Amino acid sequence: WTLTSILLIASFIFVGFVIMGWLVYGHTLWDFKSFDSSLSALARVMLGNFDVYLEMRRVNRFFSPVYFGLFVFLTFILLLNMLLAVIVDAFQKEMFDDMGADSLGAQIRKKFVKVLQARTTSKE
Repeated sequence: WTLTSILLIASFIFVGFVIMGWLVYGHTLWDFKSFDSSLSALARVMLGNFDVYLEMRRVNRFFSPVYFGLFVFLTFILLLNMLLAVIVDAFQKEMFDDMGADSLGAQIRKKFVKVLQARTTSKE
């Protein structure tokens, strides 16, 4: 996975939820009256402002928990974990490139041998 593929998947999921919220709640809720306002409302939810859920629940008490729960799960859990996995993978690749791709045990052995060689040469 690359960062661009993760961002592409995230944008498809996010835009799908924006359009779904616009279609379901746009006729009653001010926060979902247009595509732009739906985008803004869901962006606020991603940032932790869950106030819109109570209004959504008032409009459609059966669909709202499913919609809101899926949105929160997919954005917070899956997408952020996928993004974190990409960042950690890139960090690991960079670390191994800097270290000559040796394992931790091999690196410790090399350092230990260097220290022993330095001690034996300093005693002579």
